[in-house]
Amino acid sequence: MENETKKPIETSIESSPPLKRQQSSLDDSFRKHQKQPKTFTVHCCFFKLELNFIKIFAMVAMVLNTITFLILLGLLIYSENSQMNEDIDLLATRAKVSTYTAYIQAYTLVAAYSGNEGYLAYYNNYSKVNDELTENMLQKIPQSISQQYRNNLQGIVNYLTDTDSQAVSNIRDGNFTEAVRLLTSATYIARRNTFRTAQDVVLDYVLASQEQVSKITNAMSITSLSIICLAVVVTVPVIIFVFGLAIRSDSNNVQKLREALAVDISHTMNNDRLRNLFKNHCKKEFNSENFEFLEKVQQYKRLCEYQIELVQTLSEETESSNSLGSVSFELSEVSNNATPSTISVVDQSSKSNTSLSVGQPTTKRKKNLSTTQELETELEVVEAKKFQLAQEIYEEFLNVNGPKSVNIDKKSTHDVLFQIELYKNRQISSLPDDLFDFLEKEIEIVMLDSHYRFKLSMEFLKEMRVKKIHGLVMKHQNSQ
Repeated sequence: MENETKKPIETSIESSPPLKRQQSSLDDSFRKHQKQPKTFTVHCCFFKLELNFIKIFAMVAMVLNTITFLILLGLLIYSENSQMNEDIDLLATRAKVSTYTAYIQAYTLVAAYSGNEGYLAYYNNYSKVNDELTENMLQKIPQSISQQYRNNLQGIVNYLTDTDSQAVSNIRDGNFTEAVRLLTSATYIARRNTFRTAQDVVLDYVLASQEQVSKITNAMSITSLSIICLAVVVTVPVIIFVFGLAIRSDSNNVQKLREALAVDISHTMNNDRLRNLFKNHCKKEFNSENFEFLEKVQQYKRLCEYQIELVQTLSEETESSNSLGSVSFELSEVSNNATPSTISVVDQSSKSNTSLSVGQPTTKRKKNLSTTQELETELEVVEAKKFQLAQEIYEEFLNVNGPKSVNIDKKSTHDVLFQIELYKNRQISSLPDDLFDFLEKEIEIVMLDSHYRFKLSMEFLKEMRVKKIHGLVMKHQNSQ
């Protein structure tokens, strides 16, 4: 009885058409991966921009970079302000004023001690230069400081200038002793020292200015570092994200191409003649393990398709049986409760609608029950074959120690083993139809090079030529 049950199952499996469901699922998967990312069209005056999320993120990153660099450039230009140069120039002018003042006093004293009027030429020259430098220095400092300088030193400057002029007049008149007395008097020396000390107001201004500049510079440095940190925090992740998306997009394109070529391998496996040619080609390349794995998976898928057909047939038979049982129950109720005339009317109506008499449903229901039992038995046999074939595929191809172990992701093989163990322990009633789909796709991708060389082989080209000639002959016959 068991052999009689298995025979029609195997015949149905072998005679089933190519795996249309598998092919359509692969095509749908490929079309799904082919969907392009959503784009946004921006219409401008003379052109239009087609943007997607990657381009928008790239533009945001570039704008952020540009703004950051412009801000840093402005801070850099501002940090190189002229205040420091002005302070240095002011200190240099102050030093020159002090130097030329000392020159004037020194050459005047030398002329008085030596009795040589020739040194007075230095006095005349340096006096003019010193006046110009003093005026220039006062113009470079704020008006409040300049006014303070004038108020504090005006009397001292006038005294020193008058004393120097009087000493020069004495030298020219030959009264050198009086000139020396004036230039070495205690009052003159005290006023001269006071003048030198009073000039420190300029130095104090410069020091205060530099302290303020230092504070501003520190604040700008902190601001620059903050902006740089902010730019790094915002820009670097955006750049990494953009490059990551670009790399991922490239890898996705490569994966799409591989999946497209894998679909081409599926076409070859669904064609009997091409499959045999490809099998011989794989043997030549010592790559028969991968091909045999695909063959076994094809057998598993045919069992799944046949199982689906059985389930559909069983469902239809069950619905038909339920409908017939319902009609029989209604007729029995009418025969028990209605009058003879009513029974006659209902009986005629049921004959016209179901073509069955009151006494017929018993035979029909027995026949349906027998068919349902056959379908259920076949389903159990097919499920057992699925389990046996799945175990065989795992032990032979997916197990690391298997005789024909294939190079594939071990995590996926563990998932297959997990499903097999669940079925073995009766935790699931049926093995999934897509149990080997992922592994099948991986093996097809592995075999891309072999399949490409197969399509360049003479056997494949000859088969394609014969097929083309046959198609032309059939077309010519149809036209006649």
